[in-house]
Parts: sequence; C-alpha cells; structure tokens
Amino acid sequence: MDKPLLSRISLPLLLFASFALLASLVPGGPIETRGFSHIDPVILAAFNVFLTTLGITSVVAAFLVRRDSALAYWASVLIGWCYFLIYVLDLANVFPKSPDPMPPLLLAIEVIGTILSIPLMGLSVFHAKLARGTASGVTTSIGWRTVVALILLSIIGTGVVVFATLAAMRG
Repeated sequence: MDKPLLSRISLPLLLFASFALLASLVPGGPIETRGFSHIDPVILAAFNVFLTTLGITSVVAAFLVRRDSALAYWASVLIGWCYFLIYVLDLANVFPKSPDPMPPLLLAIEVIGTILSIPLMGLSVFHAKLARGTASGVTTSIGWRTVVALILLSIIGTGVVVFATLAAMRG
C-alpha cells in the first residue's frame, strides 16, 4: 500500500519539530530559566544525557524514516513516547522539580510538544505496520560519512550535556 505524500512528509517534520522544541529548552537559554541546583549533579547529568540522546535520535530518525525502514518507524514510536513522558512529567511537576515557577513560554512549548508527540506516535505506528515485513531502507554497511557524522554528533552532544548540566546547577 502506497503511503500518501502528506503522511510521508509529516512524520519527518514531526520528528524535527519535536527536536527543535526540545532544543529550545536547554537550561541556561532564554526559555528554561528555572534553577535545579538542589538536584544531584549526577542525576542532572544523566537526565541531560537522556534529553540530548532523544534530540539527536529524533534528527537521525527523521532522515531514516524517509527510507521506509520499519525499524526507524518503531524507533519513532519510542521517541514519541519519550517526548510525551518528559513533557507530561514536567507539566505535572513530577520531574524535574524546581523551586522556581515555570515560565509561560516554557509552559506553552511543553504543551505544544506534548500535543505533537501524539500524532508522532500515531503516524509512526501507521507507517511501521505498513512497512512490516519489508527490508527496504535497511543497510549493513556504514560509510565514512556516517562515522564522521556520528563522531560529530557525539562531540556536540557532549558539549550540550556539559553546558545544560552546568547551567541547571546555577539555580
């Protein structure tokens, strides 16, 4: 069954939009201004590793779903669940807790991110079921460009984690 053009375009756009919303919330930036100095730095660092990995994985998945890989679609379902959970947990003031109130722009972005995560999961399941049993988009070789991209993403990710953790501890 052929997938409608809008459906094929929507999933990568939802993944990239989810990444962009999350990236705008890096502690120390103009939106996430709450302090988290009361949280153990190891927990903060682990949380920032998770968020950074989620963001990078979203960008990678946005490219991989264009290859019609069932694995990429199922990964996108998990990515959507992660976005949903991190936003809902923060909106419910479960984690991370801060003595500072949530700024209005942060609240708006988290609500939008929560809403976007729902069609992200739904479209991902839709595409995964259509791609089931197909091997298209699956590759076993990794080129030098992929290796360089992974190294660069690792370096950038490490920088983001260090910056976000230090900024969150300033509270």
